[in-house]
Amino acid sequence: MTPDPRAGVALAAGAFAAQVGDDLVLLDLPGGRYLCLSGVSLGGGRRVLGPQEFLAELVDAGLAGGAPGSGLSTRTPEVPARSVAPAAGVPHGAAWALAALGHAATGYWRRPLARLVDDAARGRHAGCPAATPRTLELAARFTALAPFLPLSAKCLLRSFLLLRRLRAEGQDALWVFGVRTWPFAAHCWLQAEDVVLDDDWERVAGYVPILTV
Repeated sequence: MTPDPRAGVALAAGAFAAQVGDDLVLLDLPGGRYLCLSGVSLGGGRRVLGPQEFLAELVDAGLAGGAPGSGLSTRTPEVPARSVAPAAGVPHGAAWALAALGHAATGYWRRPLARLVDDAARGRHAGCPAATPRTLELAARFTALAPFLPLSAKCLLRSFLLLRRLRAEGQDALWVFGVRTWPFAAHCWLQAEDVVLDDDWERVAGYVPILTV
C-alpha cells in the first residue's frame, strides 16, 4: 500500500490518536504503548496526515491502514469542571475493601490494557453516564477508602476498581485516557458529565483525551 499524503491513512482498529499542540500522540492499544510523533497530524475520520514515507511506516507497523471509523466506539467527554471530595470521616468499608481486592485479583492483575478496555466497553450502560447523587456518593466513599486499601495507587487500577463498584450499584461513568507532552505523560480517570470522580479536575484538565470508554 502506498499512502496518499493528501488523503492520509486511517488508523487501525486498535490505534487511537490525540493532537497535542504540534505533536500527535498514538495509543497502540493491543501493544499497550504510546508513541509521540512530530511531522504528522490528525485529520477527520480517524485519518493521519503527513509525509508518505512516514505514513507507510505506520501502515507497516500495523497502526494505520484500516477502514475509516473502524475500531472501538468511544465517547467524547465533557470538559472537566468539578471533582468529588472524599466522604467525611474515617471510612468503615470492610466489604468494599474485600470486593476491591476480589476485583483486582479476578479482573485486573495480569490482564493487558486492551483486555481491560474491552471488558469495560462491553459493560457500558446505554446512554451517557450521568452525575447522579448515587454516583457522586459512591465516588466520595471510594475516594475516602482508597488510601486504606492494600493496593497500588496507580491511576489505572484506581479507575478500574471504582468503575467496577459503580456498575455493581447500577451506575456508570466514562473511563477517560489522556495524554500530554513536554514532558510526555499518560493518565486516566473516571468522569460523569463534567465531574471527575477519582481525581482533581484541575489536574486532569491538563491532559488531552485520547481514548474514552
